[in-house]
Amino acid sequence: MPFFYSNNITRKLRFIACCTLLMTAQISVGQVIWSSPTGSAWMTGSNWSGGIIPSAGQVAQFDGNPASATTGVGINMDTASGAVSVGTIFMTAARSNNLIIGNSSPSTPGVLTLTGDTIGGIPHVVLANFGSSFSSLTVKNTQGTGGSTLGLNIGSLDATILTGAGTATTLGNLINVSTSVSGTGSLLFYGGGTWDGSMGTGNNGGLLKLATNNSFTSGVTIGKSDGTSSGILELDSTGGISNTTGNDIHIYPNSQLLLAGPTGSVYNTGNIVLNLNGLGNGYTNTGKGALANMSGNNYSWTGEVNLQSNAGIAVLNASGTTMTLSGNITGSGQLIKYGAGNLIVSGTANSWT
Repeated sequence: MPFFYSNNITRKLRFIACCTLLMTAQISVGQVIWSSPTGSAWMTGSNWSGGIIPSAGQVAQFDGNPASATTGVGINMDTASGAVSVGTIFMTAARSNNLIIGNSSPSTPGVLTLTGDTIGGIPHVVLANFGSSFSSLTVKNTQGTGGSTLGLNIGSLDATILTGAGTATTLGNLINVSTSVSGTGSLLFYGGGTWDGSMGTGNNGGLLKLATNNSFTSGVTIGKSDGTSSGILELDSTGGISNTTGNDIHIYPNSQLLLAGPTGSVYNTGNIVLNLNGLGNGYTNTGKGALANMSGNNYSWTGEVNLQSNAGIAVLNASGTTMTLSGNITGSGQLIKYGAGNLIVSGTANSWT
């Protein structure tokens, strides 16, 4: 009897130990929700549910908190020794205010590594904005009293960025990345758009804005090949896509590449291929075109443009506006020009058919 009792106690202790380990594992994975209405410090555990600062493989989830649309969340890279990792930064539909994230350290630069997690059944999502009221998510260098920089590293896998859709004439959610993005993986942007260019119906997707020079090297894809999940990629810097062999751009039907640097900018892209498909979207400010210019601005694109299927190119605003394609145009699609501006095709070995 004493032996049986001892065995029973041992089994109970083992069961309790297993439950404790399981609970610990559940705490260390999944999403961690920002719970403080007024907090602004990423590295303060009490601002997060359960007092846990999210780490690699976890989702940093933002619902209604923080309540401010302007204060933002600062990552103090002094406290973090210059490096922070998290799976996904996720704005849910419970959030209507904008969200800003940056480095709040006065002098210590840092790198925020996004390891990815599954959102809505889509694997390896690094940024997601489904906020209501078409709210925006901004990741930038400095936040609050910060005076240094924040790099964004996407690692070596395909890094997916998601936004919610807009309406038939307006854009969906905005993700504005004004920090430098590094990594050997590629970027996939699914903007959630349901626009059907052939029918002129559906909703536009969201906008991914790359505002500075980046160094990721495995290319960028906007939308899906069947025309779903469309969106717009805006390049505010001529180095938004680094001029590295293999760092190609794929614009699928109903999506768009919008050039938005200062007027007169030259996008030196001689080592990459811009693959165009489709006629663009229904957004009233840019409208038709798988490739478009910021209205009224003059641009040059020096790399190859591959018309994988019939594709529109829009040169918007007055007739004096120009877009120059100095690289060769290849592919089997038809080039369809939109807008009152001038499209100059100056490649010396154009071969599209």
